[in-house]
Amino acid sequence: MYNPENERKHKAEKDILFGLLWFLGGIVLTIAEIGYLFWGAILFGEIQFFKGFYNRN
Repeated sequence: MYNPENERKHKAEKDILFGLLWFLGGIVLTIAEIGYLFWGAILFGEIQFFKGFYNRN
């Protein structure tokens, strides 16, 4: 049976996971010193992570 509450929590968990992956990927690529600062990936990851964290509860 369709339950919007479960769907919202599932989406929030995905946002947390993918936000964390974007954030960590941006940090790793920046630290790798390939000549670029991946601030867009870092910022996007932070926003997505906190959006998911806020929507989880």
